[in-house]
Amino acid sequence: MMSEPPDRQKVIKKYLQGLRNDDGYSHGYLKSDEELKLFERSLASVNERYAVRTSRDLSKSSKSNVIFSMIHCESRISLDNVPFRVVKETVKVCIFGTEYYKKTQEKKKEQSSSTTDWQKEVYEKRVNLQGTKKKGCAATMNLKWIELYPDFQVDVPQPCGQTREGRLKADKAKELQEALDAKKQTVVKETRVYVRIVDCSSH
Repeated sequence: MMSEPPDRQKVIKKYLQGLRNDDGYSHGYLKSDEELKLFERSLASVNERYAVRTSRDLSKSSKSNVIFSMIHCESRISLDNVPFRVVKETVKVCIFGTEYYKKTQEKKKEQSSSTTDWQKEVYEKRVNLQGTKKKGCAATMNLKWIELYPDFQVDVPQPCGQTREGRLKADKAKELQEALDAKKQTVVKETRVYVRIVDCSSH
């Protein structure tokens, strides 16, 4: 397996909290959209760029239920009995990937044909520099935005059977959902952006 380039590794370690490596991916989280912008900017500085392929806003969807963990998904999330909701999901693909490349081919041709000779020369040099990565790259980055609610953390007594723990969590989830639906009560929340990014061997 190809080892991570030191610059790329530094970027991932600097920004992703709770970092772990599993199945050819790095997993971690950021605490804001601003941190995500800085993370992507730093990746771009080591010649790694992504574009949105699909995105779903779940903030007003019935699918955005209050839960305590996600284990059967790309980003495994468990927050020490603190409930949360997934409010947005996005899949990004490497800009050298097949899908993104096809969509931008015509745009590049138009840009090239509409430039003057000296602009065209500069444009072609830029394209050649970017072409150091192969087209058709299958690398992806999965993002999940969650809202977590620390004031509704469940205090699970020890020892505690699974049935009782499940009941305690169900009661707390119902209480939180009612508070969210009422909209009159201010519910304290924190945002996290969970990131699952492929290792460099896929680039």
